[in-house]
Order: sequence, then structure tokens, then C-alpha cells
Amino acid sequence: MSKNDYTNQTITTRYKSLVVKPGSTPTKVTVSNDEKRTRAEMLDMVEELLATEGTDGVGARRANMENFRALLHILIKSINNDLDDVVSLDATTVTSSMPTSSKNLSAGTLYNDKGIVKIKL
Repeated sequence: MSKNDYTNQTITTRYKSLVVKPGSTPTKVTVSNDEKRTRAEMLDMVEELLATEGTDGVGARRANMENFRALLHILIKSINNDLDDVVSLDATTVTSSMPTSSKNLSAGTLYNDKGIVKIKL
């Protein structure tokens, strides 16, 4: 549940001003399915990476900014993103490199049927 009205123009403008825009358009990132994590895995990572007691085995506290950044990277790579997850079909398209929420997509021939991507197994 949000605590603020994130559609409020004042809030969105303030948040946008916190991020410096890059000098050029960043390259789109394609994420393979083996880098994506399930909710259960991510919840476990939250507990592991942001633990407030104990150390990482080398004496450093578990909850630190590096662990927080790692968690954010994992979360961002695990969500679907229609702006990045664009599929272009050609003769060399490999199903295992397609952005999909299904980890069971492993083999088959892709084809376009009236604008719908289908897989012939």
C-alpha cells in the first residue's frame, strides 16, 4: 500500500529531479530467463541480503548499500518491461533468448500468424 499519491505532479516532478539524465540514450538490456528469479527466491534474498544481524563471513555487516544494490538489480531484471522486452522474429531467433515469464520455453520454431507469435514444437 502506498503512503503517498504517486500520481501527484509535485511528487513525480521531485522524484524525476533526483535522477540525472544520461548524456545519451542507454542501451536496452535483454535479460535471459535464467537471470530472472521467482517471488520466493526474491523474498529469500531480501532476508539474506538485508539481514540486520550477523556478518557476511568476512566481518562486514550484512545490510549494506552493496547488498541493497544487488537486490535492486535482481528485482529489476525479474520484472516484465514492455519497453525493453520487444521481440523481433527472424530466421535466427532462438526461443531461449526471448523475454518471457515461462522458464519452460526451451525449443521450437517461431512463426508469425497474423501478428501473433506462435511456437511450433
